[in-house]
Amino acid sequence: MKRTFVSMILSIALLGLTSLSNLVYAAEVDNAAVYYSKAFDLQKYNESAEMKERIQKIIRKGWSGQDPELEQFILDNEAALKEVVEGLKLGKCDFDYGRRYSYIVEKKTPPLTKIMRLSTLFLLRGRYLESQDRASAAVKDYFYSLQIAQQLALDMATISKLSALQIEERTTPVIRDFVNRRANKKDAEDVVNFLKRYLKNHFTMRQVVKDEKAMFLSTVKTVTDKLALDSVFRKEFVKEANMLADKYYNLIADATDPGNQDLFAAVEREISSLRQELKGIDRQYLERIIKNEEKDLSKITAAQVVKYLLVIGLPDLKKISAYYHGRLFDLKALTEAAEKKQQALATVASQTVSNTSNKKEE
Repeated sequence: MKRTFVSMILSIALLGLTSLSNLVYAAEVDNAAVYYSKAFDLQKYNESAEMKERIQKIIRKGWSGQDPELEQFILDNEAALKEVVEGLKLGKCDFDYGRRYSYIVEKKTPPLTKIMRLSTLFLLRGRYLESQDRASAAVKDYFYSLQIAQQLALDMATISKLSALQIEERTTPVIRDFVNRRANKKDAEDVVNFLKRYLKNHFTMRQVVKDEKAMFLSTVKTVTDKLALDSVFRKEFVKEANMLADKYYNLIADATDPGNQDLFAAVEREISSLRQELKGIDRQYLERIIKNEEKDLSKITAAQVVKYLLVIGLPDLKKISAYYHGRLFDLKALTEAAEKKQQALATVASQTVSNTSNKKEE
């Protein structure tokens, strides 16, 4: 999947994000979000395009030469990274701090831009540590970057999981470069063990689809809750929504499984059919019903409103699935590469010991 697709989705979602203060929720010490919030307050991030390009170049190619400004930039953010490390020790990460919502769709998205910056800082510091011959410390920072992705993916919003995948996309080649150029036997072993645990706990595409289905049904509920309980329109609306949700999201879930990509053709045909059914319908009238601004519900069926909600709310799960499986493929390939490096270094070590023993015997 092209990078522009992910960037577009992330850009749209990030426009309305606001940060949550950690002050009100400081007592919730078992929640990693508390430590992230502290890190956001401590974070010092240069927003200039020139600085961003320098940072990304180092992350891609490694640290070369002296750069006092970037070294100071890392030092300025040490306190923020320290807070994140504490948060990464926890299994819970809830940026809603336990808040309850009447509807899931009201749930706030985590501050993705700030979280992505923390991942960037770990990658940058790791590259610096590599240049200082502190390889074992460097790889820990790369692990921290992936752990941020894992905690971010705990949020049910698809945009959060897409951001987690983007962190993986940026971190995987850095670890691969580290394994190829600097890793000793112990480092390679640590990479293998970490990645195996990471992959074991990775979120699935079925979870993404399940959460999308919950979001859709929550949107439906925002409409039906405004209708009279004995309304014929309301009863039809609920029945149709549950039927369509089961039909389409179950089909999509099957299509996201490895080897089932061809099923997306059937999904696309079904969605195309829905769009055809909605042709000629007054969209503004549909929007007024959804917003509870239209009282005359006789002009349209509840099924048509549900189909409209489904069509406008369904993200391109085919592209998201392809992106997801691409990231998983890269992580598994990296694990195999680290295993080969570990075995090769073990063989060299064994041969060295054998040669030393033979010389002593001579």
